[in-house]
Amino acid sequence: MTRAGYVASFIGREPEKALFVGLYAIKGSKPITRKQFWQIPAYIELKAFGMKEFTEEDSRCSILWFDLALTTFCAHWKGKLIVRWPGKEVA
Repeated sequence: MTRAGYVASFIGREPEKALFVGLYAIKGSKPITRKQFWQIPAYIELKAFGMKEFTEEDSRCSILWFDLALTTFCAHWKGKLIVRWPGKEVA
């Protein structure tokens, strides 16, 4: 993933279908610790909703944080393009 230049973002709508959200350019990445991870407001909020990722039980001591920038590539498809997502859905 660190060598990829872009990340396409989709939201699962129903089994085997996903809605296009946007194409993001990867501007950089850096490792962050568990403590740094849980100081990020978005993850604090997700934890309140039951997110259980990157806890003390996780054997990793750090994860990669990506600096993403939304591009204008196919921006007119946002919320309109639905793609078939065969196989198992991944969260």
